[in-house]
Amino acid sequence: MIEGIEGKIVNITESGVLIKAGSFFISAYCTPWTIQKISVGQEIKLSTFLSFPQDKAPELFAFYEQEEMELFKILIGVSKIGPKMAMKILGGANHNEIRNYIATRNVPGLSNLPGLGKKTAERLIAELGDSIEEVSGFTGTRATDNDAVDALTSLGFDRYSAEKAVRKVTKEGVSGTQAIVKKALKELQ
Repeated sequence: MIEGIEGKIVNITESGVLIKAGSFFISAYCTPWTIQKISVGQEIKLSTFLSFPQDKAPELFAFYEQEEMELFKILIGVSKIGPKMAMKILGGANHNEIRNYIATRNVPGLSNLPGLGKKTAERLIAELGDSIEEVSGFTGTRATDNDAVDALTSLGFDRYSAEKAVRKVTKEGVSGTQAIVKKALKELQ
C-alpha cells in the first residue's frame, strides 16, 4: 500500500495534483482544502490512500493533513460511501466541521454537504455509532488542554496527534500546560 508521497508539485487541477517523485509523475485526487495549501513547484509530503475500484484503474487520493485522511477512511467505511463520495463530502467543509457534525449528530449540517441527503446523513451517523468519539476530534474542556495542543503543533506535530496525546495524558490525571506538554511529548516520540 502507498501510505504517502513526497515530491515536487508539477501541476494542480480543480480535483487533484500531479507530483514528480523521483523519476515518476504521479496523479492524485485531492480535496479543495489540500489544494488551497499547496502550490506548483512546492516540495511536499502528502498522506495517501490507494483505491482499487472494480473494472477501473487504481486511484490515488492525497491529503495535506493526516486528520483529513483519517476522516476519509472512516467515511469510506460507511455503506454506500466510496472514495469519490467521501472526497465530495470532504470538499464541502473542512474535516473539523464534518467531525463536529457527526459528533453532535447534526443531520441538517451533514445534509448540506455535497452528495449527502438526509437519509445518507442519518445512515452515516447510525453506522458510526460507537466510533463517534474517534471521529469527534478534540474537545479540550480546559484552556490548558488547548494551550498544550497549540504548543505541540508549534513544535511541528500535526494537530490530530497532538490532540490524541493531550487527551491521553489528561485522562491519566496530568494537569497544567507545562506538565501536559512534557508528558505528551513522551507519548509522541
